[in-house]
Amino acid sequence: MSGRRRAVCWSDLPPELLSKIAECLDSRAHIQQFRAVCKLWARAISPSVLTSKNILSPLFPYPFSHPSPWLDSPTQSQSPVLVSTCVFLLRSTLDPKLPPWLFAAEELHPGKLFVSKLLSPIAIKKLPTDFPRTLDFSYIQVSELAVFHRVRFADDPTDMFTKSHLSDFNHNRVVLFVHPSKISCPTIGIGDCTAMVLHNNGSLSAIRLKDGSELRVSLMMMKKFDDIVNFKGKIYAINRKGRAYMIHYYNTLSLTNITEETLVEDKRKRLAVSSDQQELFLIYRWCRNKTSGAVGFNIYKLNEQESKWERVKGFGDDRILFVTFDGCFFASANDFQGWKGNCIVFYSACFASYSSFLTKRDRNLSLLVYNLENDDCQYLASYQSQLFWPPPTWLSSHASSTI
Repeated sequence: MSGRRRAVCWSDLPPELLSKIAECLDSRAHIQQFRAVCKLWARAISPSVLTSKNILSPLFPYPFSHPSPWLDSPTQSQSPVLVSTCVFLLRSTLDPKLPPWLFAAEELHPGKLFVSKLLSPIAIKKLPTDFPRTLDFSYIQVSELAVFHRVRFADDPTDMFTKSHLSDFNHNRVVLFVHPSKISCPTIGIGDCTAMVLHNNGSLSAIRLKDGSELRVSLMMMKKFDDIVNFKGKIYAINRKGRAYMIHYYNTLSLTNITEETLVEDKRKRLAVSSDQQELFLIYRWCRNKTSGAVGFNIYKLNEQESKWERVKGFGDDRILFVTFDGCFFASANDFQGWKGNCIVFYSACFASYSSFLTKRDRNLSLLVYNLENDDCQYLASYQSQLFWPPPTWLSSHASSTI
């Protein structure tokens, strides 16, 4: 008997073994790649295996098993769920000169995506009638620009389709901690995460997702926070005065004061982390002329060694900052033909006053572009708005005939 092992063709693996392998895959993307190997592998996986997997993340949506009082909904039938929102940029690989499509997608229910228009918190009820049912991603380059998290109520998603809840979008925003020993691991479980929640108009709480235990962050004195981000594996928070605080994973009950400078307490302030996680910016919008409503922006960069904010002129000609209700993210100006870098794309309501009342200007969900070079602020031009809606027509020509 020969000591050599008999070579076995992958296509000869029994279907029951292939099915067991597919069940171990975490995401739909991995299963679709599995099915693309050959027809035999595709037939070996039932459609139920594919539809049982989440689309955006294997971890979310995640229902809270022991919701804290501030997460309780007005009615007992509504369940708090931690959801993720992903910002995608789609470009054609056949013709890179074709306009890209930038959109945000949220998976409130497993297997079902809600797409938001113009990066607003208002979901689109129906896609255009000519939007393809399936896409051939072998001809589409997909870039994930940002991932955000927040608390929603799975049984009552109606707040996703109306402007009446705009003032609530500064509440229940979530930034995830990952256990330091797990950061470099290829797979991260929900038990390795802690959710830092910004809620109740500026309060902070940490929830260990492993057991649902809530840890109220010690504020030393009553402090109201405007924004939170994950920067270099730590949570950074900015309060209404512009002071920055840092929270370590192992010490989530206390805050470390990073900066002492104060800013005017009139508008909400936002934090933005560079794509390479090496820079942290503070974005402060102020009113240049109350009569005309003209606005200005001050940009500060964190000097970690000296623990202070340093005023900067901008982000550089190669970057565009997008400020949304869920958070801020940077994109390369080279990806948007005709756009200029060193600018801020934002909604007025993202920098609303501290009162719960939103002005008519805030409720007008029109994106604005502020050029940091010449301090000019304008509504999106027609060629710029096409980046968001409607979806580009070239997507139809990249449709797939099979699922």
